[in-house]
This record gives sequence, structure tokens and C-alpha cells, in this order.
Amino acid sequence: MIKKDFIINGLKVWGILVILFTIIQLPVLSQNTNPSIILSGNVYTSDSLEAVPFATVMIKKSKTGTVCNENGYFVLETESYDTLVISAVGFSTKEYIVPVAAGKRVYDKILLNPKTYELQEVGVYAYKNYQGFKQDFINLDIPEQKTAFIPPTQKVHSENTNPTMTLNAPFTAVYNKFSKRGREERKAAELKIHNNKKQEAFRKYNREYVASILKIKDKELDDFMEYCQLSPDFVLSTNEYELVMAIKNCYLSFKN
Repeated sequence: MIKKDFIINGLKVWGILVILFTIIQLPVLSQNTNPSIILSGNVYTSDSLEAVPFATVMIKKSKTGTVCNENGYFVLETESYDTLVISAVGFSTKEYIVPVAAGKRVYDKILLNPKTYELQEVGVYAYKNYQGFKQDFINLDIPEQKTAFIPPTQKVHSENTNPTMTLNAPFTAVYNKFSKRGREERKAAELKIHNNKKQEAFRKYNREYVASILKIKDKELDDFMEYCQLSPDFVLSTNEYELVMAIKNCYLSFKN
């Protein structure tokens, strides 16, 4: 009986010790938990201190977050020591460590550095050789204009002794407009304009430019240039993005 009472009393003592140990550990456990805080702030550019609208503010470990408004302002519930990832188009991504401020609201300013994008250099060249220019010049198709024949200018003499009066100036203008020589001069002028347009287009669309975009060369490049003959008017009327898309679409058609 005595032995049984001893065992019961021992169990009671152990129970009391366990309860006391648990009570002592509760404050310690509560201190180890990161305190929750309300973090608000503004995101600015580092060079001009202008607001960065619609920047993304994300908690790194939980992948949750918020988006700034048009003034770069945000509010986010987080914990001390959390790492925030702030990103925006045109700026380098930045990480921000949340400070310790248990049960408080914290405001801070975050600065983002602008990010510079470098475009690939593009070389522009004229015709590859004289034969290519000559062939394009010969293949020009300029429509003939309807003409009317007017005889050469003639001098009109008066019956008196006054000096001879000619009607050269008006007839010369009309003659030059409708005569064969006038047509040839107009055609030469049109050829010059057309050739200048082709040269300008060639500076934008040529073998080197196509090779830099499609990464092709030698015979494949020659066959593609023969297949994809973009008109000068189209080349000159498009911007660089539209021209690149046209070349890539033409290449897809060429490969099929």
C-alpha cells in the first residue's frame, strides 16, 4: 500500500513539473515568432525621384504581394525580416528586408535603378555590285503616256519692215511636253526618282540585314533573297519592327 502511494505521489510531482515547464516555455516561443506588421511605402526612381507606377511588391518566401498605384504607393501586411522583391518594367529588380516593428505600421521609401536596354547594331549597305544595280535599272517598268504630235516651232514674219517675231516660247513648252524628246526626259527623271527610292530601300533591306536577323548564309541566303523580294515602297513605309516581322513571315513561307 505504501509503495502504491509512493508511485502516485511521484506521478503527481512529475505532472506538476511538466505543467511548470510548459508555462515557462510559452513566453520564449512567443518571442521566437516573427511579429506581423503593416508595411506601406512609395517606390521612386533613384535618379529623378519620380514615382514608379504599378510596380510589383512581392514577399519572396510566400510569393504573395501587391501592386503599387499610379503614384507608386503600396500597403502590405508582412512580418519582420521578410524579404520583399520589388520590380517594374524598365527598372532593375530590388530586394528589401522588412525591419523589426512588432504590432506597428511602418512607412518607407524604396528606390529603383533604371535599367538600360542595348539594341543590336545593324549595318546598312548599298547594292552588292554594279551588275545588280544595272539589272534592276533595266527591269524598271514605267508606263508610256499618251502623247499628241505638234510640229516644230515656226517663225511668223510680218509684212512690214519690223523685225521678225517668233512664237518660240509657248510652242517650245508644249512641244517638250508631248514630243519624243520630252517623253524621254520625263522617263529619265522618273527612273532617277525610282532608282533613288530603290537605293533608300536597299539601305534598309539587304543581305547583311537579313543574315543578321535569320542567321542564314551562303546559298540559303541567296535563295531566300531571290524568293523574298519586298517592294521599295513597302520597305520605306514600314518601321524596323514591321520590316523584321515581314522578313520572318516571308522566311516561314520560304521554308514551307
